[in-house]
Amino acid sequence: MPKEQKYTRKTDRIYIAPFEVALHNQPEDCWVSFLGKVFNLTKLVQEFKNTDLVKPILAFAGKDVSQWFDERNGDIRYFINPVTGCRVPFCPNGPIPHVGLPTPSSDWKPVLLPWWKDDERFDNRNLDMFKTLEENGIFDERDDYTHAGLPQSLYTPAIYIYYNDDMKHYLPDSSDEGDIL
Repeated sequence: MPKEQKYTRKTDRIYIAPFEVALHNQPEDCWVSFLGKVFNLTKLVQEFKNTDLVKPILAFAGKDVSQWFDERNGDIRYFINPVTGCRVPFCPNGPIPHVGLPTPSSDWKPVLLPWWKDDERFDNRNLDMFKTLEENGIFDERDDYTHAGLPQSLYTPAIYIYYNDDMKHYLPDSSDEGDIL
């Protein structure tokens, strides 16, 4: 069985701005973003370099490709083929690696881990609320911007807070009749 490939790049930085992704727009250094995630697809481009499968990725290198994916489940979008009536991948800019073929073929191979489902990405990490941002690995980068000749106000990282209101601490008994305190 082939070994699972990873198509991401680890970094000490957690937040990546769109202008930083835009700098990586060459076949030798290819990043894309989608649905809030950033992926380094350089290895993928090299692996499929002599095929048409990387043309859409190279056309969108350094850009956001969220339109290729279903934001509800993070998977590639699908549509019903009007000729066959089958559910097939929606690739508006042409086929991309690790996407199933729209028609039956003898060249078909199962994909172990599509690049867009790779767990090791730049974000999506829970914070320990009892630690400071720096203790959680989110550093003040204003000095880095100043050192690079950029204004400190050029990029302000955002932290999204999601509350898990599952009501697990509320256990009604028969006398409460559903009242929440």
